[in-house]
Order: sequence, then C-alpha cells, then structure tokens
Amino acid sequence: MEYPKTHDEAEAMKRKASAESRKIGRMYKAYGKHAGEKCGDCKHFLRKQYANTYYKCKLFSLKGIDSDWRVNYEARGKFEK
Repeated sequence: MEYPKTHDEAEAMKRKASAESRKIGRMYKAYGKHAGEKCGDCKHFLRKQYANTYYKCKLFSLKGIDSDWRVNYEARGKFEK
C-alpha cells in the first residue's frame, strides 16, 4: 500500500476512494450483486494495454479515468462467464 506524503495527497486519495465507492455502488444499485464472482472473470470486463494496463467494464463506460475498473470488484447482477 502506498501512503500519502502530504496532507494534499491524503485528501486526493480520500476523494478517489469515495468516487470508486460511488461508481461500483451505482452498478450494485442498478443490477444487484453476483456473489462469489469477481468482475475480472466476466465477459464484459476488458483489459486495455497501452504503456499501462487499464481495466474497463463494457456495461459501465470505456472512456476516461472515471471508467477505470478493478479486477477484484465483486461482480454485479449482469455478470456473465
């Protein structure tokens, strides 16, 4: 885990974590959860390789930093193998 070096970095990390929570929360509210599965195992999950690897959900959004997804999110109700 990376720790913030300044107060501003700590605040930025909190804002990012809050945004992540709202994003996946919207998906869970709309589609429910699929217990026991992870987003990274879903057919709607994409890995985009550039200089870095970016993870996306085709059902959420494919453009911009706000569309970055996590492999280990608990899958939502639209999960498909």
